[in-house]
Amino acid sequence: MNKKLYGDNGYLDFRYIFKMSEKHCCPYILIVGGRGTGKTYGALKYLTTENIKFMFMRRTQTQLDLIRKPEFSPFKSINRDLNKTIEFFSISKYNSALYDSEINEKGKLVPVGEPYGIAAALSTFSNLRGFDASDLDIVLYDEFICERHERPLKEEASALFNALETIGRNRELNGQKPLKLLALANANNISNPIFVSLGLVTQAEKMTRSGQEIYFNNAKGVMLIMLNDSPISSKKMQTALYNLTGGTEYAEMALHNNFVGVARDCIESQDLRQYKLFTIVGELAIYKHKSVRKFYVTTHISGECKETFTTSINSLRAFRIKYGDIWGLYCIGLVKFETYSLQVLFEKYYKE
Repeated sequence: MNKKLYGDNGYLDFRYIFKMSEKHCCPYILIVGGRGTGKTYGALKYLTTENIKFMFMRRTQTQLDLIRKPEFSPFKSINRDLNKTIEFFSISKYNSALYDSEINEKGKLVPVGEPYGIAAALSTFSNLRGFDASDLDIVLYDEFICERHERPLKEEASALFNALETIGRNRELNGQKPLKLLALANANNISNPIFVSLGLVTQAEKMTRSGQEIYFNNAKGVMLIMLNDSPISSKKMQTALYNLTGGTEYAEMALHNNFVGVARDCIESQDLRQYKLFTIVGELAIYKHKSVRKFYVTTHISGECKETFTTSINSLRAFRIKYGDIWGLYCIGLVKFETYSLQVLFEKYYKE
C-alpha cells in the first residue's frame, strides 16, 4: 500500500494526489478504485474547500439531470459534514452552476456569491458554444468508465478531448498552466474508450496484477492511480452486502479493483516456434499453429506474411471479411493472447 495516498481515515488524500501530479508534470489524473473509496466525495470536498473552480462532468445528460436533483446530489454529505449548502442551479436546458445557497424572504432557494463551477454532460457538451472557461482550472469527470450494461458514447474519447480543448483553449500558449483533468471511475471495464485511446489498457492490467497503485507517464502527462489496496475496501469486506456477494464479479470490482469481464483464460504465453506468422493487423501479429487449428496474438513479429492490414476503416473491413473465421475460433476459445490489452484490440478491430 502507498500509505501517502490515503489519509488517516482511510480515504483518498487529494492534497497529496495533486501535489504529486504537479511534481511529475502530469495534469491528467485518472483514478480507478472500488465502490465507496471516497473518490467523488474527496475530490469535490477538496475542490470546494480550496476554492478551485471546476467543471463537474458526467458521461450522459440523464446521469447529470439526476444528480442535479437535491435528493441525488453528490454534495449532500459534503454539505452535512462542512455545514455548507452547495446546490445546482440551472443556467440552461443542459447545464447548471454550483453555488452556496440560502432561502430568501420569499422562501425560495437562491444562489449566493460566486459559483464553485459549472456542471455539464459529455454527451451534450457540444451544445456549449462560445463560452468563456478561462476561470476554470480543472475538469472533474466522474464515472468516466461506463458499467457493462451501458453503451459507450460514439467516439467517446474524442468527445472528451474536444471538450478539454474547448475549455482549455490556448491558455498554455498564453503562459498559463494547462487545464487539469481529474477522471474518476470504478473498475467496470478495462477496455473503456479512454484507456484504449491513451494506450493504458496494458498498464492498468499490470498494475492490477502487481498491486502497483501509482503510475506516471511524463511524456503524456498522465498520472494513473489504481486503488488496489484501499483501507476502506478492506473494512467493507465484513459488511452484509459483501458477505452476500463474496466471490462474485461484483465484489471483485467493488472491493478488489479487479476489472469486470476480464477473460483471463484467453491469456496464455505460447512458444512461437510452434506457430507461423499468418497476418498482421494494426499492432497485432496473428500466428497460426503449425499442426492444429488455433491462433496466437502477440506484438512480436517473426517471419513474413502475405498480407498486412492497417487500422483504417476500409482496411479493417477487408480484414474482417477475409478472416471472419478467426473471430469464430476466438468465440470457442481457440485464439490465445500474449496480454489482455491485445485481446481488447482484437475485439475492437473486429467490432469497429
